[in-house]
Amino acid sequence: MSAVPCIDPLEVVSRLYWAEGDDLELKSARGGLPHSLWETYSAMANSQGGVILLGVEDDGRVSGIADPPRLKKGFWDTINNRGKVNVNLLGPGDLVELTEGSATLLVTRVPPDCWRSCGGHNAPPARADGARCPPPGSDGEPDAGSPA
Repeated sequence: MSAVPCIDPLEVVSRLYWAEGDDLELKSARGGLPHSLWETYSAMANSQGGVILLGVEDDGRVSGIADPPRLKKGFWDTINNRGKVNVNLLGPGDLVELTEGSATLLVTRVPPDCWRSCGGHNAPPARADGARCPPPGSDGEPDAGSPA
């Protein structure tokens, strides 16, 4: 069975019309992965977590990204580089491509670091279909039997 992304595409599309806040960051990524991405990741991981949308301008306009496979590879290479990022909290379902109109976005769900520091005892958030998202680093399969 393939991994089921923990990112609900409908929720992401609805967020395109929200303003940035503590749990939502919009990044253009026209020139590749922005250097500020890692500061945002760290801030979200050290608070309540959040969502980073790559391919969306600060004003919410969808600009899309070029060469998603290259950006995804660069993302995973950097987040797994201890010289750049202290701890990778993300699992395979936490970075997904999403098509909005003719544009491709990369969507990153950043969980709060408490999952790691408490040994995973906190229940992970539920997806829209009621399945629980797996903790970072798991096999990527949600626990469909968990209560919502």
